[in-house]
Amino acid sequence: MLGSLRVHLLFIVVFNLLLFVVVPMSLPLVVRTVFAIPVALFFPGYALVTALFPEAARLGAMGRLLLSLALSPAIVTLIMLALNYVWALDLYPSLIGVSAFTITVSAIGWWRLRGQTGEASERPIRLLEPPGASAAGLSLRSGRLRIVLWAVLLVLSATILLFPVNITLDASPVQSLNIFANFPLFAALFLTWMGTLLFLLFWKARGGNDWEKLALVCIFALVFVDFWAIKTFYDQGGDSLSQLALIPYLQDMGRLPDIPVDYFEWPGMFLFTNFFSQATGLEPFGAAYLLRISAPVLSVALLFRIYVGSRMNVKFAAVAVLLAMVAVTGFRTSFRPDLLAYVYLFGFLVVLAKSEYGRLLRFPHVLMMMIFMAALVMTYFMHAAALFFVLLGIYVTQRLGRKKPMPFTIVLLSLIAIVAWQMYWTVASFHNMASYLPSVIDRILSFDIFSTLRGSVSSALGTEVPLWTIFTRYAKWMVLYGFGTLLALSGLVRLRRLSPQQIAAVGAVMGLGGLTVLATMLSMKGSQFYRYFMYAFAFLAPLVVGFCLNRSKGWQRNTAITLLLGFIFALSFPSLLSTGGSISVHNVSPQEVAAGEFMQERYGTGNGLDAYNNLHYAGSDIARYYIPNAVPYGPNDYTWLTNEELLFEDMDRLLREYRRSGPDSIFIFAERSSLLWYNVLRVQPDDPRWQEIKGQLAGEDNGNIIFSNDYVRIYARPTSD
Repeated sequence: MLGSLRVHLLFIVVFNLLLFVVVPMSLPLVVRTVFAIPVALFFPGYALVTALFPEAARLGAMGRLLLSLALSPAIVTLIMLALNYVWALDLYPSLIGVSAFTITVSAIGWWRLRGQTGEASERPIRLLEPPGASAAGLSLRSGRLRIVLWAVLLVLSATILLFPVNITLDASPVQSLNIFANFPLFAALFLTWMGTLLFLLFWKARGGNDWEKLALVCIFALVFVDFWAIKTFYDQGGDSLSQLALIPYLQDMGRLPDIPVDYFEWPGMFLFTNFFSQATGLEPFGAAYLLRISAPVLSVALLFRIYVGSRMNVKFAAVAVLLAMVAVTGFRTSFRPDLLAYVYLFGFLVVLAKSEYGRLLRFPHVLMMMIFMAALVMTYFMHAAALFFVLLGIYVTQRLGRKKPMPFTIVLLSLIAIVAWQMYWTVASFHNMASYLPSVIDRILSFDIFSTLRGSVSSALGTEVPLWTIFTRYAKWMVLYGFGTLLALSGLVRLRRLSPQQIAAVGAVMGLGGLTVLATMLSMKGSQFYRYFMYAFAFLAPLVVGFCLNRSKGWQRNTAITLLLGFIFALSFPSLLSTGGSISVHNVSPQEVAAGEFMQERYGTGNGLDAYNNLHYAGSDIARYYIPNAVPYGPNDYTWLTNEELLFEDMDRLLREYRRSGPDSIFIFAERSSLLWYNVLRVQPDDPRWQEIKGQLAGEDNGNIIFSNDYVRIYARPTSD
């Protein structure tokens, strides 16, 4: 094992140097991509982990692999931030910076390995394997039938991911039902796949193979979590295109803007994606597509590692992961900062669990935690805030439970990191929260602080969607968030009887509850109430699974586990469909991309151009990516437009402004926007008022239309005006 670590480091150095040969050559794109992916996603982290933990048994192969994958984008992000000031964010400076770090740390790791003996590397590895688990586990020796089942699982996984779909504009309540050419066949394939996966997970319950369980968890993530990401190459709408537009900006300018605006206030994901796109030679869409698929799988694998590091049996750690993913609300696969923020957050928690939740901290743990923390703070404010509240909650419950607490400096450093980044780079978040304080005080005094929460819940459980979707949502909320939260609250009154791992889970849930209350009060109309759903699932799932395992009588335990597995199996397919229930609304179509390419060809970068649209997210996102210098105008956010009368009054206002604008103005009418307004306000896409607006924009004989397809129409100001 020791010799193999040295071989790995030597291979990494040679591979990094070879990339400088591959990049200038006119080789097929796939060759360059294959060379660049490990340089960006694996080698920096692996070199650092080997330098910090030269003893093979200290981490184990799986811990080394997962931490390497999680640390690499964090390290690259920090290197890119440094290059922004000392050099540039162009291809060769970036490659030199990343390769210099990787080669230097590899040399340090090689030097540290000289002092290690082969004997030390051969000690049994127990970090991923709780006492009593069999090292032999469920391997191929279990028989030919197991090999056949694995082959069936892999074939079914590929069949599901390659199953043909046709995503078109659709105003139905659950659009995912209408995209499959043969829905019954797809349902049968998925349920067979899910049953096979659960069967493999529980075959020979007394055995336990960490790698097999990890593989099953990753396959589940690839099929269940990534399904809609794989089917939407151009992303899933929202403001993802606006964020992806920052990558071409970095490639053109070679550095971050001097004054951070919009999403550049949190540039972590964009710095990494810019390097990833340049190194692989992929266009921003392609680079983002690979990240949208790989990052969720890595996040789920890290979540599994957190549970196992908390001394859960590997089999039930996998069950906790499946429960969390089936019942989670808010875990997205679109190109947004939380894509990588979850990786950094879970990577930090892996190290925290490895250190017995702060009780056995050593320098290597602290260094890795600081890297994750720095990258997280640069990537997404709310995830960084969630980490602080999680650490604060764990610290407080450890003290209340009279367990040895983590050093308070770790909690304090997480807060200092957030404040330091705010002071150094951006003050917008704190400024925005401060601006809401007067209205927050008014709502508290009028006992109306949670009015938005009540309205959002009632709209989410509306009557216009099928009954099964309402049941699915209720069931997920009740089992994971409802019952799990009750278990956490009950744990507060018996902290001294809980294990350190249970205390950490209870503390994290309490901390996230505090974050949610604070975020709800400080956000516009309390719109941040959903933060609890975005983070608490990671800590509630092991509490629910632990409750089932801790039944005193064997038949009670078996019944509880059977019911939990039945719940996961029964809700997996409805959850998949409901996750893609608005797929037509959120899918960025090739037709919209064609409209964007037309605008880019005609207007260049959009200098001096005013781009009006019928919804910020659909129309202006296309403009933001393809004509980034154009000034976007659209109706107010749906947070303010609470009924259709207000919507069309605002559209009339927008039309008047458009008519008064100069000749360098266009109006982008995206049909997908009409579907979004239907989802929010139930305004029919064929509402006569929409037709009237399009008629006014088109002018006589449709003379103002300069581009048109089934998805987008672009209107230009008439020259006579």
